[in-house]
Amino acid sequence: MTSAHSNGIIEAALDCIVAMDEDGIVREFNPAAQRTFGYSREQAVGRPLSQLIVPPHLREAHERGFRRFLTTGETEILGRRLELTAMRADGSLLPVELAISQMTDGAGTLFVGFIRDLSELRAAELLYRTVIERLPLAAYRNAASDRPATLYMSPQIEDMLGYPAEYWLGEDNDFYASVVHPEDVERANAECADARAAGVPFRAEYRMLHSDGRVVWVLDQSTIVRDDDGVPLFAQGFLLDITEQKRLEEQLRQSQKMDAIGQLAGGIAHDFNNMLTAISGYADLLALSFDGVDDPRAADVEQIRKAAAHAAGLTRQLLAFGRKQVLQAERLDVNDVVRGLEQMLIRTIGAEIELETSLAEDVAAVETDPDQLVQVILNIALNGRDAMPDGGRLRLATGTLECDGDRFVSVEVTDTGTGMDEDVRSRLFEPFFTTKEKGKGTGLGLATAYGVVSQSGGRIEVESAPGEGSTFRVLLPAAA
Repeated sequence: MTSAHSNGIIEAALDCIVAMDEDGIVREFNPAAQRTFGYSREQAVGRPLSQLIVPPHLREAHERGFRRFLTTGETEILGRRLELTAMRADGSLLPVELAISQMTDGAGTLFVGFIRDLSELRAAELLYRTVIERLPLAAYRNAASDRPATLYMSPQIEDMLGYPAEYWLGEDNDFYASVVHPEDVERANAECADARAAGVPFRAEYRMLHSDGRVVWVLDQSTIVRDDDGVPLFAQGFLLDITEQKRLEEQLRQSQKMDAIGQLAGGIAHDFNNMLTAISGYADLLALSFDGVDDPRAADVEQIRKAAAHAAGLTRQLLAFGRKQVLQAERLDVNDVVRGLEQMLIRTIGAEIELETSLAEDVAAVETDPDQLVQVILNIALNGRDAMPDGGRLRLATGTLECDGDRFVSVEVTDTGTGMDEDVRSRLFEPFFTTKEKGKGTGLGLATAYGVVSQSGGRIEVESAPGEGSTFRVLLPAAA
């Protein structure tokens, strides 16, 4: 290549090309360097490079390093890309990428620096990070390998999972794996591997463990970024906290399930009630045909009547669950209802269980059927008693609270019993579901309570865990 060709390339280069001799004096300063640093070629050539583009506080280190290079012949700097801070003629600083090569010809040795202005790139990166770090999610970048190292994690991850962003960085992936819920690790890894093998974006929902032990549901979505030749560069993705969404979805599923069961139970109860009416009617007709009260068949008919009456009670509970029983609503003070129940509960729950009441002052009134509300509280309290076979404490508390912009009156029944796991809690209000041994309950008590409260426009919330007791919170709309 001729000297003219070389000069043409230097002149047309988009990056800065600066050549200096062994004394650090500039011998070449191309147009890109002139535009970037604000010096003309005439101003630059013949002056020490350190005085042109090296900030004052870095000049001594620059000159010391250059002299060491000339003395020892260190070559590790050659061919490497270095990111440095440079200075323009007006004193402003800019980030640059520098690569140095050494050239020797008859005229001596020259050191050629290829300098790229990184200002626009750093500004774009800053804008990207500013945008990313304001989003309500945690963005990440992983190396595209079988065991991906985390290259970047946005600071939102600390709010989401309690661990600072730097915990996630590096090649050791054991920390990341330990934060994924043990039951979801295998599935999440398999789905990620399948997506990468198929060359499609990865999308999965799984559980992670917060630093305080809470379970956090996340949506993990990422895609592989490739170069122009299709070679994977890295995986770019985000983690979105969907715990609340999962809670609402589960709440909706439970509500739909209970509504469906309620419709079925109500329909069955109506049909069954019609049959019971016929049975009771025929029993009465049969009794009229007897010669007198001493007829030996009278006792059998009385048993038929009692069985029909008991069955009718079950149908009333089913109708209450299915919200098809008419409630005789009245304006009530729930404190009065709880006070009226205290003596009955003391006799019912037994001496080994302590009854405690905490009634809020000025609690709002509610409108519901007083007899049915008594039945609701009794059903929940007796379930609490059964959960404390060795004794404990049963607490009834009332209050008024705001929830989703509406006022509710709460009646809380808390026991110190055995508690319940998630599976039992999810089925609590299903008709005929019971954890009691055979002959100790119909499984309709809580189902009835659910129906009565729902028909009154309220709901029942349950907090419980194995070995930690249970709290049933009955929420009824406050009366206007």
